Amino acid sequence: MEKGNLFPRIFFQVQLSAPEKNNAPVMKRMLTVFTLLFFFSVANAQQPAQKDAWKNTRDGNQSFKAGNFVQAEKHYREAVHSDTNKVVANYNLGNSLYRQRKYDDASRAYADGLNTKNADSLAKGYHNLGNALLQEKKYQESINAYKQSLKLNPKDENTRYNLAYAESKLKQNQPP
Repeated sequence: MEKGNLFPRIFFQVQLSAPEKNNAPVMKRMLTVFTLLFFFSVANAQQPAQKDAWKNTRDGNQSFKAGNFVQAEKHYREAVHSDTNKVVANYNLGNSLYRQRKYDDASRAYADGLNTKNADSLAKGYHNLGNALLQEKKYQESINAYKQSLKLNPKDENTRYNLAYAESKLKQNQPP
């Protein structure tokens, strides 16, 4: 240590020559580690958006249960925009719009939520789509939706009843 200097001087030696051949496996491992760290950081950066979508869906569910369908609609619309899997958000959005008697908007939300391979979710989506179309007096379209629902869930008596009702309304409104 020099006189009057409280901190020792530290010198770093930097190797500027090319790495030796036996360092190649080490470099490959380091590259692999950095690549994995990069992909994990990208994956983790996308998680907050998905958490927000579920938060909006949960908030929408609370508003829906409280009977505040306008607020529920707002939360579900936010969830539709921020969630990568929009099936649940669209289905719930359709339910809140239906309760507000916005049947045309509800039909679109239900139709947008039919992008799933889950037969139970599809059956419920087609059933509710049929209900919204029935309210709009689009009887043939509602009949088609109920039939799709029954193909997926043939034991659903509510859908069977609604199908019969829609068919009777179609017959009533046809010219003689």
